[in-house]
Amino acid sequence: MPKYIYLICLKFIVMRIKAFKINSLNRKIEELQIEPELKVFNKVIGCRCVDVVRPDALGTDVIYIDDEGLYQETEGAFSIRGLYGVFSGNGLVVGTFEGEDVDCITTLDRLKELVRFEDPHYLPEPGIQFIVF
Repeated sequence: MPKYIYLICLKFIVMRIKAFKINSLNRKIEELQIEPELKVFNKVIGCRCVDVVRPDALGTDVIYIDDEGLYQETEGAFSIRGLYGVFSGNGLVVGTFEGEDVDCITTLDRLKELVRFEDPHYLPEPGIQFIVF
């Protein structure tokens, strides 16, 4: 088989990763198989702009959250044990390896221990914090 045909075939392989959606509206954690692309993450979370939090309890896994969550009306929120703050909207837990998004290592049972669903009426006011090094 010529090399150029082989390379064209590789382009159409769709890689999916195991992830968990923290659904704050339904107060559930759902396992998903998704493509590791930012536009897919935005769609799953339901936002335009994401931010990443790295709780120590998740090891190499990270949580993508709505970066503009506190600036919008929301019907759900969650917090993570051992991590300061309440996050408005949904979250998406994925694994990382050398800067790439990969399968989540954390188990569903472990996430259920760490995630606490919060009342969105008690969310803090949005603000800006400057950290000087």
